[in-house]
Amino acid sequence: MADLETAIDVVNGRLADARTKASVGACEIAKPEYGRRVAAICTALVSVAEARKAYADLIDEFERNDIAWLGLGPMTPRFLGDPRDGHLARYLMEAREAGYY
Repeated sequence: MADLETAIDVVNGRLADARTKASVGACEIAKPEYGRRVAAICTALVSVAEARKAYADLIDEFERNDIAWLGLGPMTPRFLGDPRDGHLARYLMEAREAGYY
């Protein structure tokens, strides 16, 4: 029984080593496509950030001019987080640091 457990441990170790080597190779092959897809997300997020700022500017304008705009149906993109917290900027920075954008 001990020999069987030892053999299983050896095989599992070899599998783990082989999986690691295969993953490294697969990542090297996939890196250009992965980078293109991250860059596409970044490009879209820049557009989203610009649109969100334009929306916020319009709302600020309404409020500065005491316009009761709630009848328009507020469509604040809360799912993006607070515009001042930097979720989008942080993702873009991480993508730049990783060399994808």
